[in-house]
Amino acid sequence: MNTISITKATPEDLQEILDLQYLAYQSEAELFGSKDIPPLKQTLDEVVDEYNSGTILKMTDPEGAIIGSVRARESDGTVCIGKLMVHPSCRRRGYGRRLLSEMEKYYPDKRYELFTSTRSLDNIRLYESCGYRQFDQKAVTEELVFVYMEKLKNNPWEEISLSDYENHMSLDSVRQLQCLDSIMKEQFESYPVSVAMVLGVAGGNGLEHVRSDKYDVVYGVDINSDYLKAVSERYSSLDGVLKCLQIDLISEADKLPEAELVIANLLIEYIGYEAFANAMMRVRPQYISCVIQINIDEDQWVSDSPYLHAFDRLDEVHHQMEEQALTDAVEAIGYKKIAVQSNPLPNGKALLRVDFEREQYV
Repeated sequence: MNTISITKATPEDLQEILDLQYLAYQSEAELFGSKDIPPLKQTLDEVVDEYNSGTILKMTDPEGAIIGSVRARESDGTVCIGKLMVHPSCRRRGYGRRLLSEMEKYYPDKRYELFTSTRSLDNIRLYESCGYRQFDQKAVTEELVFVYMEKLKNNPWEEISLSDYENHMSLDSVRQLQCLDSIMKEQFESYPVSVAMVLGVAGGNGLEHVRSDKYDVVYGVDINSDYLKAVSERYSSLDGVLKCLQIDLISEADKLPEAELVIANLLIEYIGYEAFANAMMRVRPQYISCVIQINIDEDQWVSDSPYLHAFDRLDEVHHQMEEQALTDAVEAIGYKKIAVQSNPLPNGKALLRVDFEREQYV
């Protein structure tokens, strides 16, 4: 059966891609009240030059029509991505995200950079949900200001060793590992479900509370393959129940299976509200039970410890959490908050458990 596909463009595709560009960027022109913007003035010869110096991808529908495209070129280890476009009739389907992710796969383990205007709020939200962060702004005119965004070559969590993570989390001055173990026991027992998913499973803390007479399947999801290997070895007694999945929740949420319960403890801080909501729309759980860290000192959200150096890069992906903002994001996709529990920690911090249930079940 024919499906939506993404492949490299050919020279014969360039005119059709340029025609799509003229159509797709009309909405951008409306933001400025003028069609005098570069994408609407580009010529076919200029597109050919970009084709010869980089990569152009096309997205085609089942009939073979081009409904999306993106371009990139590499220089000194940085991949500059641009002209990400989707036909106006095909928007709000995740196609832009798919195109961006596919282009990154063509240039693995690089630094990625792109830009958009400060008025293009939808674009900025999309790029942030895909792991990009703003690093610069440049004013072209009083009306036109570009915001530059980057995504580094790998997720910081792929570099943090499990021993550093667990040793830090279990210190008496931190005690998050111990607190989360107690919380997860309650999370696994709270709801009448048989399929659960733990997002950001790390080394598997709390999985000892999984009862094989209750659960048919428990998915352990993480971006770090070493963590997942350790989980499989530590919890071999859950063979047949525990299934480990290496998934980047920001760019690969479409790989997630469905589950009745999602447990997301100290996870949303590192992917953001929008990416978390996108993942929940894919998994469609009946219940969501998550834990966020509440910080008195927002600048010192990682507790001091001998292992602090291991977390140096987390600033790149960390989002400050607020209960109301989390509630708004989850309720916007059809859930209702049903429980809140605060668990105090040393150094004035607290772990806040917030549970949600899908509206149709409430």
